[in-house]
Amino acid sequence: MKARFRLPILFCLFFLLLLAAFAYGVIVGKNRVFPYQLIASAKQSISPSPFESTTHRERRAQLFNTVDTRTDIVFIGDSHTEFGLWDGPFPGSKVINRGIHEDTTADVLLRLDPILATKPKQAFIMLGVNDIIKGMAIDKIIDNYRLIVQSLKNNNIDVVIQSTVQCHVSLCGREKIQSIHSLNEQLQQLSTNEQVRFLSLGNLSDSQGLATSLTFDGIHLTPVGYQIWHSALNQYVSE
Repeated sequence: MKARFRLPILFCLFFLLLLAAFAYGVIVGKNRVFPYQLIASAKQSISPSPFESTTHRERRAQLFNTVDTRTDIVFIGDSHTEFGLWDGPFPGSKVINRGIHEDTTADVLLRLDPILATKPKQAFIMLGVNDIIKGMAIDKIIDNYRLIVQSLKNNNIDVVIQSTVQCHVSLCGREKIQSIHSLNEQLQQLSTNEQVRFLSLGNLSDSQGLATSLTFDGIHLTPVGYQIWHSALNQYVSE
């Protein structure tokens, strides 16, 4: 092949390879096929997200220990609570957010003092998915929940247990989704036993798992998901 034809052909082949690599990269990122997990792990090891490390949790917990804010209503939970905005359904009330990314029921038990220090009249709790993901037995989760609820009640706080937000099947699998559903059934029974109110979050706690439209990563909620949560709270407030 003459040299004058070889260079354009090589350039075209190189361009087509780049185009194919880009298209495959889009498919990997969108559908999370191989080697998505390898890339994500490598990225995490090079530049870890502050929300996936203990640093964020520790800093947020330390912040709660130093801020003595009196409030009317406190929201207690994990990242679902932390990433939410809770003032809307409660106009005229002072609302504070005491959610921490990746927290379990055991973690909340360890940080109850700064929550109680805010002297809220009412507390909304939503926990459990991190316990399930980490393999904690449901009976133990319920025991921790009971201690949290009783501690709040002993401080004359009106407690509302919210159903645990589900996980997408692609991330958690059927077994964990069923465990979250079983946890919600037992939480409803716990609310009856402890004489506190139980608030179902509807589609966010569907027995089949979290719908694709309600999550952007399999576990955290989209704005549509939070709209459903707010609607449940609005209905609760209007009752």
